[in-house]
Amino acid sequence: MALWGMAMAANGDVWVHRPVARARALADRAVALRYRLSRQGKSLTARENAYLDGFVRLQRTGGTRAGRRAWLDSLREVGRGHPEDREAKAFLAFALLKNDHLYKPDGSSYLTRPSAAFLREGDGLVDRVLAEQPDHPAHHYKIHIWDYHEPERARGSTDPIGPSEPRIAHMWHMAGH
Repeated sequence: MALWGMAMAANGDVWVHRPVARARALADRAVALRYRLSRQGKSLTARENAYLDGFVRLQRTGGTRAGRRAWLDSLREVGRGHPEDREAKAFLAFALLKNDHLYKPDGSSYLTRPSAAFLREGDGLVDRVLAEQPDHPAHHYKIHIWDYHEPERARGSTDPIGPSEPRIAHMWHMAGH
């Protein structure tokens, strides 16, 4: 999972930019490590495999629609199999926010509004995360979910967002959305 996390960080914004070579190399290292472990009779958990497999598909497809859908599906799989995984809910909420509207055939702007169904599902996931951990940085997603459509629905996240990650200036800025 450490290699997966490093690959995620190296990739930058999974939803806006094309996968970068460093992220793909780290994802490939994680797959190689999984293989070496299996030869030793060890294995990753089903949850770890779902996270890794989805990200690897995203990387190997060059960030295409199919790869992003695979990533979304892997997060759904983690959520179904591990309802206690708060971070899977948060990642899925963000994926729903970004996944639906990046696929214009002409590759145009990602700032278009996602579908209402994805907004509602993402908002419900964020609400569950915040019910479990009120100071979770998922307030960021809540604000972006409703940025361009019913922004008043995000008002409950404007006060707690800065303190949720006090050393990240962007989180303090988010209340201004």
